Amino acid sequence: MNISQGAHGAHRLRVVLIGASACLLAAAANAQVTAWDEAVDGDLSGDPDAPTPITLEPGVNILSGRMQDPADTRDYINFTIPEGQQLVAVLLQQYEDVDSGGPGDRGFVAVNEGLTSVIPGFDTPVDFFLGGAHLDPDPAGTDYLAILGTAPQTGAGFTPPLGPGDYTWLTQQTGPELTAYSFEFVVEALAEDIAGTTTDVTTLRVICRNIPLGQTVNLPGMGMDWNCSDGGLMADAGDLVLQIVVGRATCGADPCDIGGTTSGVTATTTLCRNITTGAAVNVSAAGNVWNCTDGGLGADNGNIILQVIRGTAD
Repeated sequence: MNISQGAHGAHRLRVVLIGASACLLAAAANAQVTAWDEAVDGDLSGDPDAPTPITLEPGVNILSGRMQDPADTRDYINFTIPEGQQLVAVLLQQYEDVDSGGPGDRGFVAVNEGLTSVIPGFDTPVDFFLGGAHLDPDPAGTDYLAILGTAPQTGAGFTPPLGPGDYTWLTQQTGPELTAYSFEFVVEALAEDIAGTTTDVTTLRVICRNIPLGQTVNLPGMGMDWNCSDGGLMADAGDLVLQIVVGRATCGADPCDIGGTTSGVTATTTLCRNITTGAAVNVSAAGNVWNCTDGGLGADNGNIILQVIRGTAD
């Protein structure tokens, strides 16, 4: 049995989380690597002040180990999630009694911020861990990051995913059985906000539209910048997104140099229209950069300009 801190209720939400975890696996299937296998790489650290450092790559990272009290009660690892990435799931793949081949006895898992940890006990502050939970022989694919987020046994609680930062993960077994476990740590790239900046145009209104979802977000004029994601636009990778920007040409010298850049999408084309004169051109937005003036659009200071940026969400 493991140390239990806080409530001892069984958290059957594990079963509900299995279906969602399958989707996460498919999304992260671009890479699958072994982060650490004790059978090959040696014993993981049992010292909370010196966890074994693990490198997590984008995709699926497999961690496999064995525990047995009293000689090898705890395995500590630490890892850093770099800028632009996030830990979206930690999926249980194996938890069994090595000698009998049956289910492993109840254990304990926890995650905390920072590169060191503690031996959990009844005197550990409840909010030291982000989350702590019983480790049970649940079905393969059960997402323990989601379980830890609810802090069922201890912890401050959190909402997955875990973003950039340093973390320490504890796996514990205080029973006498030799217990084997395997987790898959799923790392994904952070999606950039769908946003943009225009040159020589001060926005009056921006309309962000996700065509497949049928969602439209209206933004007020905000200088030369806009952010559809901050305005509430939702998008999955591949969704067709339109950013419709209406503004007033504000250039220091005539003629204006109208263009812009965008992020969070792979832009293809931009429709540029001078509402004041009625002139219009279509230009490429390759590399998420476009220039209406280079495409032949004329504009003077004060003209009302429409730009429609078409692209697919990253």
